[in-house]
Amino acid sequence: MRTTRLGYAGRMSHGVVRFERIRYATARRFEPPVPVPARTPSDAADPQLPDEATADTQLSGGASANMNVARPDERPVACPQRFSPVLSHLLRQSPESLNQTESCQMLSVITPQDAEATSSLPVMVWVHGGAYSTGAGSVPIYDPALLVSEQNVIVVQVTYRLGVFGFLGHDSGVPENLGLLDLIIALKWVRSNIAAFGGDPEMVTLFGQSAGGDAVAHLMIAQGTANLFRRAIIQSAPVGISRHRRTVVTAARSISRPPVEASVSELVNYHRRIERAVSWRGFAGQLPFGPEYGAAPLPSASAREAAWRESAPRIDVLIGHTTEETGLYLPLLPMLRRVRRHSVLGHLMRALLIVPTTYVVYGLPLRNFGRRLARAGGNVTHYRYRWASPASKTGPAHMSELVLLLGSAEAWADTAFACDTQEPESERLGRLMRAHWATFARTGHVASALTAESRDLIRFTKARAGRVRS
Repeated sequence: MRTTRLGYAGRMSHGVVRFERIRYATARRFEPPVPVPARTPSDAADPQLPDEATADTQLSGGASANMNVARPDERPVACPQRFSPVLSHLLRQSPESLNQTESCQMLSVITPQDAEATSSLPVMVWVHGGAYSTGAGSVPIYDPALLVSEQNVIVVQVTYRLGVFGFLGHDSGVPENLGLLDLIIALKWVRSNIAAFGGDPEMVTLFGQSAGGDAVAHLMIAQGTANLFRRAIIQSAPVGISRHRRTVVTAARSISRPPVEASVSELVNYHRRIERAVSWRGFAGQLPFGPEYGAAPLPSASAREAAWRESAPRIDVLIGHTTEETGLYLPLLPMLRRVRRHSVLGHLMRALLIVPTTYVVYGLPLRNFGRRLARAGGNVTHYRYRWASPASKTGPAHMSELVLLLGSAEAWADTAFACDTQEPESERLGRLMRAHWATFARTGHVASALTAESRDLIRFTKARAGRVRS
């Protein structure tokens, strides 16, 4: 065990020290978060569990997390969420694998074993994805132990409100963007407390994938985030969708809402109704929840571009995507699944469907986003992740870069990405991937000495202030 001068107790595991289930905020249902008071060295170590959770605020199947139970629930804490058949198929996750509670404002700090209060290490704050509807910050596939131990950085994993609990808003009588407000309070906690764990509060990098990357992009322009982070890594963010969600949001919120005092199960069922109501609206229909402009902490839609231009010179950005993002989703359709298995037709599907849709949904919007930041004086680097095992069923698809960045071979073993961890090259490529991300967190630049060695893994280009393409 290791204890910080603020009384946080951590356990040693896999070459790192884990300070888990630290509460950074509390919040009543549909209300903004309230920061947890900062600790002082004289404070006793409080139980770091979701102590405000009760059986009434948890989904059935989750153990009670109040202070009367004999053993704490060690499953990752998560916001209540609907069961996703797609995620179950791809990641082998089930509702029972998470401790679902509305009292989910938790974070974990993972440090090198020898980190001290005077170490001043780079800090990387992880924002998980999941369409703003599913997931949690500290599930096993997001374990940063290798990143922390190899690269001598500190990683903070944040869990925040999702779906109807965090992003209902829009004329519903519920404040918008509650999940973003949670993330801002978490960043303020990091600013105030991370030095006690050995981190440098002046060298904080936000990194997130998918909806997590989209959240990182929006935190760049959120009120109250100035000086909370210095760099941003935006991975496979659906910015081409999230910026044009107004019709989907309006349709979703037209469904009558359960009362505020409804049970958690009723609200999760309401979440499902919203998803079904908009699922036919193409890619945008897959993101019914998310940030809304013109509501705290975000500027209006007409002012957002100016806000991003203002943020560009003070935040270094690494932004990109995999070369076959939609290869994760399209083969889930029964007809296309059969096509993907065919040697010839599978190659045609990749060339005629997966690559073009990846460009339209991810490639072009992300490149344009980076170019606008560069035009405003930002230091922006683009990347394209291109590696997958020859035995891969998905190719270099959405999420595939996470296999080499976070988690372990054991954590990914039963997922659709398992074969990527079993290749002889995966250990070497994983070290390269983690070195690039950590080097950017330290310097604002990728590891140029490793770019030639990484050519089959990932390609980097410096963003230029060129013409934004449509």
